[in-house]
Amino acid sequence: MFAWKQFTDIAVCLQEVGEVKPSLLEAASRCAVSRAYYGAFRHALNYAKDVLGYNPTADVAEHKELPDWYRDCGGSNGKEIARTLAQLRIWRNDCDYNEPIHHQAIALTAMTEQSIQRSKKIIELCPDKK
Repeated sequence: MFAWKQFTDIAVCLQEVGEVKPSLLEAASRCAVSRAYYGAFRHALNYAKDVLGYNPTADVAEHKELPDWYRDCGGSNGKEIARTLAQLRIWRNDCDYNEPIHHQAIALTAMTEQSIQRSKKIIELCPDKK
């Protein structure tokens, strides 16, 4: 099985590219936010399915349904996972689809850093099966 959490590592690499090559900062940051979300989302999806008994729908609605499921059925960390996934998705959608980015209350570089940290938190809260 593919280790989706590696997308978070790729997000870190993209963040570093943006820091080293300022002409790529916005593109690298947008991609990093997107990969951080998707790595966390797929990791949390597999954890819910493999460990907690979640039955995935395997369609685009999953991006809303999984956080809802975690909020209602995800155990002691479910609400935090749900809240974090929902925030990551908002930022991901903004970075993937909007020009300019709508959430200007947070700078893109800060959004990138927070996306990576929140992705890592979800991965920590959804440990790999032994």
